[in-house]
Amino acid sequence: MNRPTILIVEDSLMNQKLLGVILNDEYDTFVADNGEIALQMLNDKKNKFDCVILDLIMPVMGGFAFLREIKDKPAFQDLPIIVSTGSNGKDQEKLALELGAWDYVEKPYDNQILKFRIKNVIQRSQLSAFKRLKYLAEYDTLTDIYNGNKFREKAKENLDRHSEEIFAFVRFDIDRFKLINGLYGRSEGDNLLKHIASILKERLFAEPQVVYGKLEGDVFAFCIPFTNEDRLTELLRDIEKEIKEYNKAFDISPTFRVYISKDHEVPVDVMLDRASLASREYKGNYLNPIAFYKSEMEEQLEQEQAIINEMYTALEDNQFAVFIQPKYNLNSNRPSGGEALIRWNHPVKGMLSPDKFIPIFEKMDLLQSSTTSSGSKYVSCCTHGLIKESIQHLYLLMYQEQIYIIQILCKSLMIWSRNMKYRTTYSRLK
Repeated sequence: MNRPTILIVEDSLMNQKLLGVILNDEYDTFVADNGEIALQMLNDKKNKFDCVILDLIMPVMGGFAFLREIKDKPAFQDLPIIVSTGSNGKDQEKLALELGAWDYVEKPYDNQILKFRIKNVIQRSQLSAFKRLKYLAEYDTLTDIYNGNKFREKAKENLDRHSEEIFAFVRFDIDRFKLINGLYGRSEGDNLLKHIASILKERLFAEPQVVYGKLEGDVFAFCIPFTNEDRLTELLRDIEKEIKEYNKAFDISPTFRVYISKDHEVPVDVMLDRASLASREYKGNYLNPIAFYKSEMEEQLEQEQAIINEMYTALEDNQFAVFIQPKYNLNSNRPSGGEALIRWNHPVKGMLSPDKFIPIFEKMDLLQSSTTSSGSKYVSCCTHGLIKESIQHLYLLMYQEQIYIIQILCKSLMIWSRNMKYRTTYSRLK
C-alpha cells in the first residue's frame, strides 16, 4: 500500500533534514527550496502530494506569495497546507490562514503535535474531496439543485416510501431558450436558469414529499403529491408568473407537461417521457401552456411511429399513387386540366387518404424523401423538394399536347405526356 506523501517547502537545509527524520517512518517526503520550485512540482501531473508543510520566509518565492498563487486554483482546493512559523508569528499565522492555509505548527517542532496535525488535515482533505465528488455526482453546479440522475433516484425513493399516494410529475422548460442565449448572451441564460431554480426552492421547500431538479439544459422537473388538477394548475400558474417576472423584455414562456402517477411501478424515466408527450396538447397554445398526459396520447404516438416506420418501404414499393381528378372546360366540353390527389395504397390497411399520413410526415420533417419512376404508370407524389402546403394539391395545366403538373410553391416541374406514358423532370421555374 502506498504511503502518504508530504512536500516540504523549506529553504533551511537543517529544517529539511529534521522534518525528514520526524516523518520518514510514516510518510514519503519530497523537498522544494522555495515556493517557485514547489509550484513546478505541484503542477507536474506525475506528482501527487497529500500535504504541504510550508515555510513562510524563503528566497525567490516565499510562503505568502505561494499561498496567493494557488488560492483560487480548483486543482489545489483539497490540498492541505500547514505553515510553519516562529513562536512569535501570530500575525503571520493569521494572514496565512486568511490566504488558505489549513493549519500551522510552531518552530521548533514538537514531533507528536506535528504528526497529529498532518494526520488531521489529510483526513479533512479526504473528506472534503469526497463531499465535493458527491456534490458533483448529485447536483447541478449552476443551479445548486439535484441533477437529472439524482432527481430520478430521489423521486423513486419518494414513490416507494409513499406507495399509497398519488403523485404528479411535472416537466417544464423555456420556449426558445436558445434564442435568449443567442440574443442576450450565455451568462444571461445562466442567470435565468438560476432564477428558475430559486423559484423551485422557495415554492416547493415547504411542500411535503416533494423532489425537484434540473434534468438537462433548460429542462426542470419536480415530483409532488397530487390532490386535484385545479390546485396543481394554480401552483404552475404561480411558478409561470414568477419566471416571467425575471425580465419582461425577454418574453419568457415556460411550458409545463404533467403526468399523474398512480402506478408507482412505472419507471421514473417512463413517467417523464409520458409527461413530455403532453406537449402535443400545448403546441401553439400560448394562453394555456399546461398540459396533462392522457393515455390515448401514447396510443396515437405508437400509430404514428408505425406510419413512419412503413414510409420508406412504401416509397420503395411505389405504394404512393396519384389520382387525377379532371377539370373540364364547360364551353368546349373538353378536359382543360385536373387536380392531382395523392393516396397511400397500403397493403394491409387499404387506401389511406392524405390526412392519415401527411401531417405525420410534416411533423417529422419527412417530406424531403424522393423517388422517381418511369413507364406507363405514375407513382410517387412524395418527390424531391415538396413543400408542406402543396403536397395535397397539385395542379395540371394542358399546353401543346402535354399536361404539366406544377407545384408552384416548391418550384418544381413534372411533365406527363397525353398518352399517359410519362417522364419526370425536376427543374426551377423562372
